[in-house]
Formats: sequence, structure tokens, C-alpha cells
Amino acid sequence: MLKEQGVRLRGGYEVLATVMEEGARFPNLGGSKFAMGVRAEEELDSIRDEDGVTLRQAIRAYGLPGDLQGVCRRDDPVKAFLEVHMEQGSRLEREKKDLGIVQTIFGCRWFHVTVKGVTAHPSTPFAERKDASFAAARLISRMEDAAAGYAGRATLTVGKMSLYPGEINAIPSRASFSMDFRSGQERCFRELDSVLEQEIRRVEKQYRVTVEKELYTYTPPTPCSPEIAGALEESARQLGCSCMRMDSGAGHDAMVFALRWPVGMLFLPSHLGITHCPGEWTDYGNVARGADVLCRAVQKLDAEKA
Repeated sequence: MLKEQGVRLRGGYEVLATVMEEGARFPNLGGSKFAMGVRAEEELDSIRDEDGVTLRQAIRAYGLPGDLQGVCRRDDPVKAFLEVHMEQGSRLEREKKDLGIVQTIFGCRWFHVTVKGVTAHPSTPFAERKDASFAAARLISRMEDAAAGYAGRATLTVGKMSLYPGEINAIPSRASFSMDFRSGQERCFRELDSVLEQEIRRVEKQYRVTVEKELYTYTPPTPCSPEIAGALEESARQLGCSCMRMDSGAGHDAMVFALRWPVGMLFLPSHLGITHCPGEWTDYGNVARGADVLCRAVQKLDAEKA
């Protein structure tokens, strides 16, 4: 749009695409963390997927060299990093707003949890069992209750779970599952970590099992730049777009780039809040409005003195 309109900027403007934001195969926010030097070259060999494939092997299998030549950008003199994203929630649609101006990006704290018991026949009395599945279910249920007390401030999701040996007529000796905590406040993470430790001790005693937890990844909550948020808001107003200030319930690459650069985020409405499935949808009109506001904000920020 800048090129089509013949806009001449004082500074450079660059479009940056990242990979591994979601963490579906490798830890989340991977591309931005390598770009910011948070992750180092040797981690290409230590980070593995569930099949044991290293990140370096995966990169080479894709047809790339498999090194970090030219990847790290942390020392680049960047005035502003702007990210446009669908909301991944339903608030904008409910409030009938065209756009959202993000104030704080929620942090994410992911655990792998393994409950270890003993396989036995289903006829074994409850008092004699070391049932990993019931222990896992009770731990998850108690943590759901704890997280529900942080309405609007924190969430918990258990998206992956497996039982071993996985037979209908065998008490499971192992239950493995994920725990995804999200919050915009460090205090919430600390408190929920403490509750998790307490509940682990309780289920170990109650079900005669052992519980192991591993912190898979953690990215703290990140405030966006007030100046950039102001530029986005003013641009939206000038273009006749309705908007509202809000926090992000999800993690985004912008929070990693915020370690070195001022960042701002613009949210577009998500239809019914549906995301991470085929029903995910953002209307083209909202995408166009987001592009218009982004283009205007880039020019505003470019015109300001460094």
C-alpha cells in the first residue's frame, strides 16, 4: 500500500515473517526467540519434536542450510515493531468494535506432567490401587477450580493427554498431559505454581502415585508501547474505525521482540471467537480496515523524531 500510494518514508520499513509461533511441533515463539538471540545455535541440536527429530534436522529437511546465519536481529536499530493479528476471542465481535488496541500481551507457561502408578487388573479395590488416570483427573479438576478463581486474569488448558498401557481392562500405570497457563500478571503465575505444587502433593498421597512436572516453555506477560498504541488508536479514529483497548489472551511474537524493540499490536475481530480449528474466520472487511490502520500508523511513527 505504501508503494502503491508513492509514500516516501524517512526510515526503512520491513516485513518480517516468523515461524513456530504456535509451538505445535517445537517450543512456541521459536522463530522470534532465535531472531532476538534468546535461543542459541546449540539449541538447534537440543530441541527435538515428539519423534526425536532435532530442529536442525527439520530445517535441513525443509531445504534450508540449518544454521543461524543472518537470523539474529537483536542489535538492529528498530523504532517500532507492529503486529496485526486476529483476536482469538469474541470480545470485539460482542462489543461491535472494528479493532482492538492491545495493552498487555498475556504470558504463557507450559508444563509436561507425568503421573506414575502401577498397572493392575480392574478388579483391584480402590484402596489398593496406584491409579495414574484417576490421580491425573483429580489433579486437573482441582487446577481447573483454582484457575477459575482468576476469571479474566488467567486461564488453564489441558490440550494433550495419554494413558499407558491404554487398554480398557488395565489400570493405567502412567498418565501424561500438558498444562497451558495464560495470564497478563506475573503474580497469577506465581500463585498458580504454588497451588499446582500443593495439589501434586495431595494427589500423590491420596492415590499413592508419584508426579513429575517439567516446565516446557515460559514467556512472561509483556506490556505494549503506550506511544505505539496511541498511534494505532489515533489512526483508527482518523479512518472512522471503532476500537477499544484490551489485553491479549494469547501469546504472540511481539512479546519476544519487545525484549529489544518498542512493540504494538492491532487485533481484528474473530467470528464467534473460534480459533485453532477449520472454523476460524476473520471477515475480509475487518482485514482491510486493519491494513488501512496499520499503513496510517506506520506513517505516523515514521514522521516522529527518534
